[in-house]
Amino acid sequence: MIKKFPFKDETLVHVGFLNPVLKDKVSPDCVMKLVDTFPNLLDIDEKSQLQEQFTDYQLTPLDELPKCLSPETDIATFWGEMTKLHDIFSNKARFIVLSKLAKTMLVLPNSNADSERAFSLVKKDSNRIPC
Repeated sequence: MIKKFPFKDETLVHVGFLNPVLKDKVSPDCVMKLVDTFPNLLDIDEKSQLQEQFTDYQLTPLDELPKCLSPETDIATFWGEMTKLHDIFSNKARFIVLSKLAKTMLVLPNSNADSERAFSLVKKDSNRIPC
């Protein structure tokens, strides 16, 4: 089973930034490659903001970010809270574009089992229909 899992898939490799504990180990290029993989996700202005926000995210100490009690189960809550953080000088949302990318990555299906199951049911039903 483990051999079949696409651990080397570029999208899976690049989403490491989602885990705040691993944020320092992820290259800004990885985040930009995710945007290239999903070109309709951000416009040109948001792409430049994303680079700035990712750098800010990497430079921000963990104790200044929302608490993530368990990176395995609490990532969605963490990114929900990241959306609420504001810059103390401008009072603008600090990580709005980065959070948008993170939330999009979190809703990607982690397998195609549901669609495969649906196709299987359709195939079974079509086999029952007499011609």
